[in-house]
Amino acid sequence: MLGLVGGNAVSLPKGNMVDVESDLRRLNFPLTYSPAREYQPPAVKESVLHRNSVKGSVKINVAPRHLPAIQMWPYSATFAPVPMKVTQCGRPEKY
Repeated sequence: MLGLVGGNAVSLPKGNMVDVESDLRRLNFPLTYSPAREYQPPAVKESVLHRNSVKGSVKINVAPRHLPAIQMWPYSATFAPVPMKVTQCGRPEKY
């Protein structure tokens, strides 16, 4: 896209964004040192996270939902920079 450094091809999760952020901040897990109750990372190809806690269970759909690429500003395409026009003073004694 013109005018953007990194582009705007982004993806959001298909599930609820609040549940995804709570999972990333570890708000769904109790503060404990028990390895069985601490955070366990999901499998690589898993698109639905199942989180079971004392408060209940949550299923979070983290499959990517791709947003359409858009042009944000109406720039005209420029394929080469404008040639530089340098005007020099004709009197060399000034320098």
